[in-house]
Amino acid sequence: MHARLAALHNSQSIDLLALSATPEFQGLDRRYFFTIQQVYRNAIPDMKATPSDMLELIRRIEKQIGGFAALPRGTLRIWIGQVPERAKEVVEMARSDPAFDRDILVDALVAFGDETAATSFIAAADARRQPAIAALGAIKPRSMKAADATLGRLIAIVDGDSDEDVRFDNTPFRSPLTLPSRPT
Repeated sequence: MHARLAALHNSQSIDLLALSATPEFQGLDRRYFFTIQQVYRNAIPDMKATPSDMLELIRRIEKQIGGFAALPRGTLRIWIGQVPERAKEVVEMARSDPAFDRDILVDALVAFGDETAATSFIAAADARRQPAIAALGAIKPRSMKAADATLGRLIAIVDGDSDEDVRFDNTPFRSPLTLPSRPT
């Protein structure tokens, strides 16, 4: 059923993205919405859409559910990772938005797999820095030399400011511990 819904969407017989913006969709009772969320979660991997439209869909689902929509977000990660151009476009969207969703950014950076793109966000003095650090550590290096360079960058980040929040999760964390300085 989910593949068929996605196929109908892709052939433009129905528009699952536009449906999510209707008053009827927005007015669904929460107990029914859980089922609808499951339908979208299963259809998203097969849907054709622009990254901006797909991100808007996720925002609508989150708004409807009253918070974080874990099921569609997990599938969004898969959708982004299926096509490198999608990941690249999401990364480019984040460049102009300092408040871009951190979880989506880390997923896009890892799926894009370009250490240079992740490193470019590390210089940002905003919320995009943390997902960039997390992504840099998660991107599979192209070679041992690249792995060593990445490890060196990550160590330099930690060594540069032992009070910096280099742990990525949804809550701010400041370690009361001071890391010992590395021998030179």
